[in-house]
Amino acid sequence: MSSLTSPGLIKATNDALIKIVPELNMLKLFSWDFSDQVSDWGSVVKVPIVNGGTAGEFNIESNDYENTTGAVTYQQV
Repeated sequence: MSSLTSPGLIKATNDALIKIVPELNMLKLFSWDFSDQVSDWGSVVKVPIVNGGTAGEFNIESNDYENTTGAVTYQQV
């Protein structure tokens, strides 16, 4: 009998998969594609990279920061 078909190993694997399903479902929140454009497999896509920069002094009257710096750049992956 192969170790891959061992009843004990199969049960342990099934138990592990059942317990990890909730965590795998959480990953779908970050990996699901909601875009209306689909890229071909192996193609290069641009991913936005956000540089938060720094915030200026807080203005209590406007309930906002007076000025901020930051930018969005696109990285090809």
